[in-house]
Amino acid sequence: MRTERPNRDARMTSKFGPKNTPPALATSGFSPRRQALTAWSAAVLLACMMQATLAAPRAGGARPTTVTILPLSPVDTGLPYAPLPTAAQLSALTRLLAAGVGTSAGVHVQNSANAARELRARGFDQSTTQRSCAEPKCAADVGRAVGADLVVYGGVTRLMAVIWSTEVSVVDVHSNAVLGPLDAGYKGDYSAMEVGEHRLGEAVRRLIARSGSRSSG
Repeated sequence: MRTERPNRDARMTSKFGPKNTPPALATSGFSPRRQALTAWSAAVLLACMMQATLAAPRAGGARPTTVTILPLSPVDTGLPYAPLPTAAQLSALTRLLAAGVGTSAGVHVQNSANAARELRARGFDQSTTQRSCAEPKCAADVGRAVGADLVVYGGVTRLMAVIWSTEVSVVDVHSNAVLGPLDAGYKGDYSAMEVGEHRLGEAVRRLIARSGSRSSG
Protein backbone atom coordinates (compact mmCIF):
# COMPACT_ATOMS: atom_id res chain seq x y z
CA MET A 1 0.00 0.00 0.00
CA ARG A 2 1.50 3.38 -1.06
CA THR A 3 1.95 5.95 1.62
CA GLU A 4 1.03 9.46 0.46
CA ARG A 5 3.55 12.19 1.18
CA PRO A 6 2.23 14.98 3.32
CA ASN A 7 1.20 18.00 1.36
CA ARG A 8 3.84 20.76 1.65
CA ASP A 9 1.21 23.42 2.05
CA ALA A 10 -0.39 21.35 4.76
CA ARG A 11 2.93 21.18 6.59
CA MET A 12 3.29 24.94 6.34
CA THR A 13 -0.20 25.36 7.66
CA SER A 14 0.42 23.05 10.56
CA LYS A 15 3.74 24.73 11.35
CA PHE A 16 2.37 28.24 11.18
CA GLY A 17 -1.20 27.81 12.23
CA PRO A 18 -3.70 30.57 12.86
CA LYS A 19 -2.14 31.27 16.22
CA ASN A 20 1.45 31.21 14.97
CA THR A 21 3.28 33.90 13.04
CA PRO A 22 6.19 33.35 10.65
CA PRO A 23 9.45 34.74 11.98
CA ALA A 24 9.59 37.31 9.18
CA LEU A 25 6.25 38.75 10.29
CA ALA A 26 6.93 38.72 14.00
CA THR A 27 6.37 42.00 15.83
CA SER A 28 9.13 43.90 17.57
CA GLY A 29 7.79 43.09 20.98
CA PHE A 30 6.42 46.62 21.67
CA SER A 31 2.85 46.91 22.80
CA PRO A 32 0.39 48.62 20.42
CA ARG A 33 0.19 51.56 22.80
CA ARG A 34 3.95 52.03 22.83
CA GLN A 35 4.12 51.72 19.06
CA ALA A 36 1.46 54.42 18.70
CA LEU A 37 3.33 56.68 21.13
CA THR A 38 6.57 56.23 19.21
CA ALA A 39 4.87 57.07 15.91
CA TRP A 40 3.26 60.17 17.44
CA SER A 41 6.61 61.37 18.83
CA ALA A 42 8.26 60.93 15.44
CA ALA A 43 5.48 62.91 13.76
CA VAL A 44 5.82 65.77 16.25
CA LEU A 45 9.60 65.87 15.78
CA LEU A 46 9.22 65.95 12.00
CA ALA A 47 6.68 68.78 12.21
CA CYS A 48 9.01 70.83 14.44
CA MET A 49 11.92 70.32 12.04
CA MET A 50 9.81 71.43 9.08
CA GLN A 51 8.60 74.52 10.93
CA ALA A 52 12.15 75.48 11.88
CA THR A 53 13.26 75.05 8.28
CA LEU A 54 10.48 77.29 6.98
CA ALA A 55 11.08 79.94 9.65
CA ALA A 56 14.83 80.12 9.07
CA PRO A 57 15.99 82.78 6.56
CA ARG A 58 17.15 81.43 3.27
CA ALA A 59 20.89 81.33 2.86
CA GLY A 60 22.03 84.19 0.69
CA GLY A 61 18.55 85.77 0.66
CA ALA A 62 18.48 89.47 -0.09
CA ARG A 63 17.84 91.76 2.86
CA PRO A 64 14.86 94.07 2.30
CA THR A 65 15.61 97.73 1.57
CA THR A 66 14.85 99.79 4.66
CA VAL A 67 13.21 103.15 3.99
CA THR A 68 12.63 105.94 6.48
CA ILE A 69 10.36 108.90 5.74
CA LEU A 70 11.21 112.22 7.35
CA PRO A 71 8.32 114.45 8.41
CA LEU A 72 7.51 116.87 5.62
CA SER A 73 8.54 120.47 6.24
CA PRO A 74 6.92 123.74 5.16
CA VAL A 75 8.23 125.71 2.20
CA ASP A 76 8.05 129.49 2.36
CA THR A 77 7.26 131.03 -1.02
CA GLY A 78 7.70 134.58 0.21
CA LEU A 79 4.48 135.50 -1.52
CA PRO A 80 1.77 137.44 0.27
CA TYR A 81 -1.39 135.57 1.15
CA ALA A 82 0.49 132.26 1.03
CA PRO A 83 0.18 130.84 4.56
CA LEU A 84 2.52 128.11 5.69
CA PRO A 85 1.09 124.64 6.34
CA THR A 86 0.49 124.02 10.03
CA ALA A 87 2.28 121.33 12.04
CA ALA A 88 -0.92 119.26 12.14
CA GLN A 89 -1.34 119.50 8.37
CA LEU A 90 2.28 118.51 7.78
CA SER A 91 1.92 115.52 10.08
CA ALA A 92 -1.24 114.37 8.29
CA LEU A 93 0.40 114.75 4.88
CA THR A 94 3.45 112.79 6.03
CA ARG A 95 1.23 109.92 7.16
CA LEU A 96 -0.55 109.91 3.80
CA LEU A 97 2.78 109.93 1.97
CA ALA A 98 4.04 107.00 4.07
CA ALA A 99 0.83 105.07 3.44
CA GLY A 100 1.32 105.53 -0.29
CA VAL A 101 4.88 104.23 -0.13
CA GLY A 102 3.84 101.29 2.02
CA THR A 103 5.80 98.17 2.92
CA SER A 104 5.97 95.76 0.01
CA ALA A 105 8.09 92.84 -1.15
CA GLY A 106 11.73 93.79 -0.70
CA VAL A 107 10.95 97.15 0.94
CA HIS A 108 10.45 97.83 4.64
CA VAL A 109 9.25 101.27 5.78
CA GLN A 110 10.50 102.14 9.26
CA ASN A 111 8.36 103.46 12.07
CA SER A 112 8.32 107.25 11.69
CA ALA A 113 8.99 107.67 15.42
CA ASN A 114 12.61 106.59 14.93
CA ALA A 115 13.37 109.40 12.48
CA ALA A 116 11.39 111.97 14.49
CA ARG A 117 13.35 111.12 17.63
CA GLU A 118 16.67 111.39 15.78
CA LEU A 119 15.69 114.73 14.25
CA ARG A 120 14.86 116.16 17.67
CA ALA A 121 18.16 114.89 19.06
CA ARG A 122 19.98 116.77 16.29
CA GLY A 123 18.06 119.99 16.93
CA PHE A 124 15.79 119.90 13.89
CA ASP A 125 12.17 121.03 13.89
CA GLN A 126 10.28 119.90 10.80
CA SER A 127 7.40 122.30 11.43
CA THR A 128 9.61 125.34 10.71
CA THR A 129 11.37 126.60 7.61
CA GLN A 130 14.56 127.64 9.44
CA ARG A 131 15.33 124.48 11.43
CA SER A 132 13.94 121.71 9.25
CA CYS A 133 15.92 118.90 7.62
CA ALA A 134 14.97 119.10 3.96
CA GLU A 135 18.19 118.55 2.04
CA PRO A 136 20.23 115.45 1.09
CA LYS A 137 23.09 115.65 3.57
CA CYS A 138 21.12 115.92 6.79
CA ALA A 139 18.58 113.40 5.49
CA ALA A 140 21.34 110.88 4.78
CA ASP A 141 22.89 111.50 8.21
CA VAL A 142 19.58 110.84 9.94
CA GLY A 143 18.99 107.77 7.78
CA ARG A 144 22.35 106.27 8.70
CA ALA A 145 21.68 106.91 12.38
CA VAL A 146 18.40 104.96 12.29
CA GLY A 147 19.72 102.15 10.10
CA ALA A 148 17.91 103.03 6.88
CA ASP A 149 19.09 102.45 3.32
CA LEU A 150 16.95 105.15 1.72
CA VAL A 151 15.48 108.35 3.14
CA VAL A 152 12.46 110.19 1.75
CA TYR A 153 12.43 113.91 2.53
CA GLY A 154 10.69 116.98 1.16
CA GLY A 155 8.49 120.00 1.71
CA VAL A 156 4.96 121.26 1.29
CA THR A 157 4.09 124.54 -0.40
CA ARG A 158 0.77 126.25 0.19
CA LEU A 159 0.25 128.83 -2.50
CA MET A 160 -3.30 129.71 -1.56
CA ALA A 161 -5.96 128.36 0.73
CA VAL A 162 -6.85 125.52 -1.64
CA ILE A 163 -3.69 125.17 -3.75
CA TRP A 164 -1.03 122.86 -2.37
CA SER A 165 2.13 121.27 -3.69
CA THR A 166 4.50 118.66 -2.26
CA GLU A 167 7.98 117.88 -3.56
CA VAL A 168 10.00 114.93 -2.26
CA SER A 169 13.32 113.29 -3.05
CA VAL A 170 14.97 110.02 -2.05
CA VAL A 171 18.59 109.85 -0.91
CA ASP A 172 20.67 106.67 -0.75
CA VAL A 173 22.58 106.79 2.54
CA HIS A 174 25.33 104.49 1.20
CA SER A 175 26.17 106.38 -1.99
CA ASN A 176 24.59 109.80 -1.22
CA ALA A 177 22.89 109.55 -4.62
CA VAL A 178 19.63 111.47 -4.85
CA LEU A 179 16.61 110.08 -6.69
CA GLY A 180 13.93 112.45 -7.86
CA PRO A 181 12.58 114.93 -7.16
CA LEU A 182 8.96 113.94 -7.45
CA ASP A 183 6.17 116.44 -6.98
CA ALA A 184 2.42 116.53 -6.78
CA GLY A 185 0.11 119.51 -6.89
CA TYR A 186 -3.54 119.53 -6.02
CA LYS A 187 -6.32 122.02 -5.77
CA GLY A 188 -9.45 121.59 -3.74
CA ASP A 189 -10.57 120.54 -0.32
CA TYR A 190 -8.79 118.30 2.17
CA SER A 191 -10.02 115.09 0.49
CA ALA A 192 -8.29 116.11 -2.75
CA MET A 193 -5.13 116.74 -0.77
CA GLU A 194 -5.34 113.26 0.77
CA VAL A 195 -5.64 111.59 -2.63
CA GLY A 196 -2.79 113.63 -4.08
CA GLU A 197 -0.41 112.86 -1.24
CA HIS A 198 -1.18 109.15 -1.31
CA ARG A 199 -0.53 109.04 -5.05
CA LEU A 200 2.76 110.81 -4.52
CA GLY A 201 3.73 108.07 -2.07
CA GLU A 202 2.87 105.45 -4.68
CA ALA A 203 5.13 107.26 -7.17
CA VAL A 204 7.95 107.16 -4.61
CA ARG A 205 7.42 103.42 -4.20
CA ARG A 206 7.73 102.91 -7.96
CA LEU A 207 10.86 105.06 -8.03
CA ILE A 208 12.44 102.93 -5.29
CA ALA A 209 11.51 99.73 -7.13
CA ARG A 210 13.06 100.98 -10.38
CA SER A 211 16.26 102.05 -8.66
CA GLY A 212 16.50 98.66 -6.96
CA SER A 213 16.11 96.74 -10.22
CA ARG A 214 18.79 98.86 -11.90
CA SER A 215 21.28 98.39 -9.07
CA SER A 216 20.74 94.63 -9.02
CA GLY A 217 20.98 94.26 -12.75
